[in-house]
Amino acid sequence: MVRRRRKGKEVEPYQHQESKRLNNPPVGAVNLVKPEQNDKPKRVKYQYDPHLDPQLLWAGKAEHSEFEVDIVPLHVHERISTKAIIEAAKKPEPQLSLFGETPLPLHKQLDFYQHEVNWANRLILGDSLLVMASLIHKEGMAGKVQMIYLDPPYGIKYASNFQPRTDRRDVKDKDEDLTHEPEQIKAYRDTWELGIHSWLTYLRDRLLLCRELLTDSGSIFVQINDENLHLARCVLDEVFGRENFVAVITFRTAHSQNTKTIQRLYDYLLWYSKRSPKEAKIRSLFREPTEEELEKTFDRCDADQRYKSAELKGSQVEVARLREADRLTRDGKYFKRMPTDFPLRKIDNVWSDTVMSTYSKEKVYAVQTNTKVVERCILMTTDPGDLVFDPTCGSGTTAYCAEKWGRRWITCDTSRVAIAIARQRLLTAKFDYYVLKDPERGPSGGFEYETVPHITLKSIAQNTEIDKIAAEFNPKIEAALADLNRTLGKEWREWEVPPEIPHPLWTKEAHNAYWALLKLKRKKTLKPEEEQEADALLEQIYRLTGHRWESLNKVPEPVPSEDWGDEAREALRRFWELKRQKRRRIDESIQRNATQEVLYDR
Repeated sequence: MVRRRRKGKEVEPYQHQESKRLNNPPVGAVNLVKPEQNDKPKRVKYQYDPHLDPQLLWAGKAEHSEFEVDIVPLHVHERISTKAIIEAAKKPEPQLSLFGETPLPLHKQLDFYQHEVNWANRLILGDSLLVMASLIHKEGMAGKVQMIYLDPPYGIKYASNFQPRTDRRDVKDKDEDLTHEPEQIKAYRDTWELGIHSWLTYLRDRLLLCRELLTDSGSIFVQINDENLHLARCVLDEVFGRENFVAVITFRTAHSQNTKTIQRLYDYLLWYSKRSPKEAKIRSLFREPTEEELEKTFDRCDADQRYKSAELKGSQVEVARLREADRLTRDGKYFKRMPTDFPLRKIDNVWSDTVMSTYSKEKVYAVQTNTKVVERCILMTTDPGDLVFDPTCGSGTTAYCAEKWGRRWITCDTSRVAIAIARQRLLTAKFDYYVLKDPERGPSGGFEYETVPHITLKSIAQNTEIDKIAAEFNPKIEAALADLNRTLGKEWREWEVPPEIPHPLWTKEAHNAYWALLKLKRKKTLKPEEEQEADALLEQIYRLTGHRWESLNKVPEPVPSEDWGDEAREALRRFWELKRQKRRRIDESIQRNATQEVLYDR
């Protein structure tokens, strides 16, 4: 895992010292400024470009070729900090500030949006369209956001799909469930006047502003289900461009479902970059392979470990190094790739480990996404200190994950219930404080991550240390081979020497299974239960060693055999021990000189 700072129980938030923001007005100071600063808000007009790419049409789209948004100030109603609350409870000595804000002279404090202050993450109550317009035009945040996570209403029912109370996660449409919040009445009822047509307009308008907020290397993830996946992708193609599509990620949301048709257990993430995916900031994440995957991939076996054959490329010198490293197949035509070359797999676009139980203690909101989903999106497209924005706050999962991993964040919602739940969740959350590479810079200097060697054919073939190790061991191996041939009266070359069976590096369990198989093989006839036992032992040997013997008759006799003398046995043991020492030294060199893959989630 990412290294955690070892300290006692203390509360210490990440300080984003390199980041600033404009001083937006506290709500209590609005009446202290000159009247002209409180004039009716200006409006900004957005126009759509009807380019020639294929487009989706819906009712009202042609008439909605442009739209206007009020540019309103975002007033600060409350500053909250877990550390500030705990420090205040301890009754410390008087201090200037608990929030780390830049102290400005009074006349500058009232000169809104004109001066920079220290960064503070923000939880905003308001319609996402108004919030984004204000961030862009009043706070100059266009092109400043690295990643956006948008979880719009899925468009299943254009009704009251919001949570009416903080203590009830069930969502119904009865009279007693109606909200008293005018913002939500507008957002969830009037907005869907034309059903799916209204939903498409809602989505396109917000995507347009999201695109303006994103930096050139930024990404957006739109969470959706299968009902409107195709429509959402068409709208994203239109706003971001088909050429900027990155992937559709499928993630599991339920283990089972009561239905008369087929079970629908997955939701989807549509991932787009602002510019070409080649220019986007993308960090690879990895996972542990399953036993089944390892068996299917590494389906061949030499004396003591599995491998898979790979195409061989390189000069004669490089191929010679591969031979010295015991990385060529017996016929010399293929490269042997080992499971230990890179013991992880890149995560793909199907995530099956993301189910959140309906009764989970983590679940505090009706439509809450598993933190694993949002975490992966953040880790794949941002670095510590980058800015993450979620215009659909809900339970605050995006802010929660961003805070955990040292990212800056802004999130908003029209629902006071959602804001209250997110506020409570963030204030009561506990996270590990990861070790910073550069404490002076804060999170933007990066974390100290775990790394793992990634061995490739090229890294082996170009490793000159192999030549020195081979020069040290080859004379000893040749002498041991000469002794072996002399004692047995053979003329074996190095690659013709039979491997030791059972192999000294096999586990005790594998040794026992082999001798049990040999005992059954030497019987003239087998009872039915012994045949079943033999099949089970053959499968056990394959699982433990990688050797696939098709039947009992294919089980090899032990090497050295019983008729070998002590001198021959010792010569064979010494020969293979020197080979193992040589390979061990070469493997250590290969590991040491391999490219180190950074594990951004560990």
